[in-house]
Formats: sequence, C-alpha cells, structure tokens
Amino acid sequence: MNRTGWILGIALAWTLMGTAPLPAQPMVADQQTLPDLRAKALKNEAKAMNELGEVFALGKLGVTKDYTEAYKWWTLAGDKGHTGARGSATDLAVLMTPQQIADGDKRVKEYKLQQAMIVATAPPVPLTSSASITPPPAVERKAQPNEPDTEIVAGLRTKAGQGDAQSMYEIGRAFLDGTYGKNKDAAEAAAWFQRAADQGHARAQCALGRCYAEGQGVEASYSEATRWYRKAADQSFPKAQFNLGACYAKGQGVGKDRVEAYKWILLASMNGDPMAKEALPQLQQGLSPQQLMDGQRRVQAYKPRVQPERRSLF
Repeated sequence: MNRTGWILGIALAWTLMGTAPLPAQPMVADQQTLPDLRAKALKNEAKAMNELGEVFALGKLGVTKDYTEAYKWWTLAGDKGHTGARGSATDLAVLMTPQQIADGDKRVKEYKLQQAMIVATAPPVPLTSSASITPPPAVERKAQPNEPDTEIVAGLRTKAGQGDAQSMYEIGRAFLDGTYGKNKDAAEAAAWFQRAADQGHARAQCALGRCYAEGQGVEASYSEATRWYRKAADQSFPKAQFNLGACYAKGQGVGKDRVEAYKWILLASMNGDPMAKEALPQLQQGLSPQQLMDGQRRVQAYKPRVQPERRSLF
C-alpha cells in the first residue's frame, strides 16, 4: 500500500530523529551457533564466510558489531566467488572510515597468509601400495542446486526470446552466480542484464550498474554505474537508491554531495533497504541541521517514475 503524504512526513521525521524502531532482518546465521559458523568459515566455505560477515555487520549471535571484521569476511567470501558478499563489502564500505577499510584489507591479507602457511606446513600424506588402498564405499549421488537444469534454462530462454525482461535478468543471474548448470561468465551476465535493463527492468538496471562499478564483464566505469543506478532508483528500487547515494557520498561517477547522498539513502531506507538503514545514523551525524533540512526537502520534492509500496518505519 502506498504511503500518503502525511505518513511519509511522519516517517521522515522519525527517521531524522533516529527514533524509528526498525524491523529485524532475518538471517540464516541466526539458526546456527557462532562456533559452528566460524568452523565452516575457517574451512573456506564461501557461504559461511558470507553469513559470518552478516553476523559482525549486524551484531548477531551475541557478538559486538564490528564493520572491519564484517568487511574482512565479506571480502574473503567475495574472493571465493560469492557475488552477494562482494556487493555487501562494497555497500559496507560506505559506513566505514578509510582507516577501517585499510584495517579490513590488512585482516584479509593476514588470513590468506595464515591459510597459505597451513597448507605449506601440513604433513605429507603417507603413500602406500596401490593394493592396500581401499576405495571409498559407493554413495548415492544427490542432485545439487547448481547442477544443470536444461528444462529451466530452456524455459527462460524461450521467454527471453519473446521479450520477457524478467527471464533475461534471471539468465544474467545464472551466468553471474554460476547457477542452473552455467559456468560463471560475467561478460555473458552483463549482456543479459543489458537486454533486460534496456526494457526498463529495474533490478537488471541495478545489476548492470554493479557490473560497471566493479568491472564485471564490462569495462569499469562509475559514470555508467551511476547512470544505470539512477534509472533503477527512479523506479523506486531501494538497492539502486542506496548504491546511488553511496556514489554521491564518495564522489564516484558524480560530484561529491553529502546532502544528495543523504536524500537517496534516506529514500532507500524508507523503501526497506537494510544497508541504508545501517548507514543513516552515521550519515546524519556528519550533516549540519541545515543540511538535514535540505535533504528532507529534496525527499519531499522527489517524484519517482514508479511509486513504491513503502514499508512502515514504525
């Protein structure tokens, strides 16, 4: 249900005062114990590394919120090919100081060095004669989510050939993430995102913007990234609004403008983006009362091309 103007004003005021209770974000990590999650992460399981990053970013499972540690685990998971973690590390950097980012990068290097030392110092496995080697018992092979599913891919391709933008986007995700039996191919992913984005698909526009921001499958270009983020943001897509705000905060692809950054990140927060909600308090602290009022006016004057179904902030 779209929020009326007076509810928008109340929600905005509550957000500016920092008093609006925010809904908890459910996490897979909540269903695990911290030691189990650490053990899996230390085995270099990308999924566990990503979830451990969430734990430290949001202060879950009894740990103190630690952006530097979250950045470390998300970066490590991203290096293992977890695209969601790579994006989370990029988003989190908006909330961090340059020193925190440097410390996070240092922790990443230290972790990788420790892992290399473990491999280098591991005792060799004793060799025995081939006659003494007992083959492992045969086990029933179960299908995995990423195994080829030609029926799904064929169905998506058929719909995409008929002009269905959502199917184009899903094929792009399959190539980016390596799902549905597709090998990871960033260039192919970007091409499919482009096709969907050209039809006005907001999620694809945001994904294409991320490809340009990170140089995945295309030549890195912040100006192109912000151009596509803006197209999706103008359709009230919250992640694109947050990404565009981050670009204004850092001066990437656009002139640095903290008030404009505040406007977009506030809009993203009001539309339910969790990272935007995390960023708002720090952003507010760095702005003067006049800048906060200017940001509020910009939000009230903003007219998106597609009205969002706003989530209640209270």
